[in-house]
This record gives sequence, structure tokens and C-alpha cells, in this order.
Amino acid sequence: MRTRWRARAVLTTALLLLAGAASGLRAQGVSESIQLLATRDTRLYLHPVATGLGASLNSSWFRSARVHEPFHFDVGIAAMGALVPSVDNTFRPILPDTLTFQGRLYRDPYGAGPGPATPTAVGPGKGVTIDPQGDFRQALIAAGSDPSSYALPFPNGYDIPAIPMAVIQARAGLPFGNELTVRWLPSITVDQDLGAVRSFGVGLKHSVSHWIPGFPIDVAVEGGLQSIHVGDYLTGSARNAALIVGRDFSVLSLFAAGQLEHSDVTIRYTIDNPNLPGDRLRETVHDQGDNSSRLVAGLSLDFFIVKLTASYTQSSYNVVSAGISFGY
Repeated sequence: MRTRWRARAVLTTALLLLAGAASGLRAQGVSESIQLLATRDTRLYLHPVATGLGASLNSSWFRSARVHEPFHFDVGIAAMGALVPSVDNTFRPILPDTLTFQGRLYRDPYGAGPGPATPTAVGPGKGVTIDPQGDFRQALIAAGSDPSSYALPFPNGYDIPAIPMAVIQARAGLPFGNELTVRWLPSITVDQDLGAVRSFGVGLKHSVSHWIPGFPIDVAVEGGLQSIHVGDYLTGSARNAALIVGRDFSVLSLFAAGQLEHSDVTIRYTIDNPNLPGDRLRETVHDQGDNSSRLVAGLSLDFFIVKLTASYTQSSYNVVSAGISFGY
């Protein structure tokens, strides 16, 4: 239950970063630049989720440098976890340089420079609350307003060390040293608040060593594309291209790869303004993952129809992957 609650918190409640504060402040007449502030800080807060999700989507596309012979195949499950580096457990909020209140412009209304460190969605601890400062605070008091009503509250972190992903995966050999990979996650509603999660991807691997008889190692190139949808508020996509080398030793296969990749996530959310019935804030946040390249090392064990795979990725976000498949 705790894991389920955390997932819901990160992918729903976490999306509301500063939006409640923005709606209240807008109703009270403060500059709508707060809404832009909310969008930028939302991106910082959720950035580890976007990067980790993209890193996981770009993982576990191959289990060796060899390709299946034509019409040979395997079907199985791959699970990946992108490890969040400690530096991404916190971020410093972007604070507004100026705000207008009762027709007067105030500079550094919440203090100069970036705000104090506060947890990202995956970090541990409670979020900070930043209160009005200086002349802006005094103006609020003089106007009979409570400065705490204009505070900027940031959400708590949920202490999540890794961003997980799992897919069903099928590979089939094609003529001329090619192998097709299809991977998907059927639409699954883990929680009503979280909404349905679904994913689909396709990749192609080509054996370079197929054209060099007697070459002592296997060499292949691979490319893959995958998308993911969570409810009606999160969409993500990932793509990669890899060069793979490996060697088979009876039931054991060792492989290593260098990979280029890209990922992006779009989050859409709507907040009802409690101060203005019927008024709603609609926000869209776009973000790109930090991983642009990786080094991969792994091994596979082939026990006739049962195949086990494990690999480790070194990149901005390291990834641990494991899989089991069955096939011929």
C-alpha cells in the first residue's frame, strides 16, 4: 500500500506544484508571472522522474550481440530501474524577480537569487515554504493582508531511489542478419487516481558480423523507439541507437555496448481555483531526460528455451536491468 500511495503521489499530487499557490495569488491580484514560476519549478521538481523514465525506456533492448536466425524467436519480460543520483534529490526553486501589488512594483519579493533547497519528487524530506520578504511583506501587512497567504509552499519529496519500468518483449529473427524487437505494456489501471498506464516500442537490430564469416566476436547495431502514456496527463517518448559487441561461451553470452539516446516527457494538468469558482489553471510542462549516451555491460544465460539476462548501464542516471524470456 505504501508503494502504491507513493506512485500516486508522484504522478498526480506532485503535478500540482505551486499551482494552488498560483491560483490563490492570482485571485488576490498579484502578477500572473507566478504562473510561469509555477511551470518552471514544476519542471525542476519533476525532472528526476522525466529523466529516470526516459533512461528506463531506453534500456534492455538487447540481450546479446547476436541476432536470432530467421523465424527463431523469444518472448519474455524485462524490468528496468533508473537509479536517481543524490544530486537530484533536491533543487533550488526559481523565485520571481518582481511582482506588482496594488499598482506598485516590488523587486525580489521573496528574496534575491534562487530559493533554499527543497526536495524533488524523488527526494526525501518536507518541502520548504518561502514567505514574502522586505518591502513586499511590509506592503502586505500595511494593506491588512496576512503574508502567509502569499507564501510559496513546495511539496514534499517521496524518497524514491529508482524510477522503475517493465515491459513485455518479443524478438524474432529476420533474413539477412536482422532481428525485430517489439515491446509493450498493455493498458493497466493500477490505481484510479493514477489512471491507465500503457506503452509500446519497436526496434531493429542488424548483425554486422553476419557479413564477415569467421569473425571472432559478434558485432551488431541496434535502434529502438518507445512511447508511454499515463492517464491523460503524462506522455513520454524515447529513442536510441547502439553499437553492440559480444561473445558466446556455450550457455553464457557476454556483451557490451555504447549507446546514444534521447527522451522527453510532457505533463498536462488542470487546477481549479478555489477563490474563483469556475476558474481553472491549465498548465503544460515539457522536459527532456539527462541521459544522452551510455555504456552498457551485461550477460545472458541460455538454458535451451529459458533465457536470463542482466545488464548495468553507466550514464547520468545509471540503470539496472533484468529479464527472462522463453523461445527457440
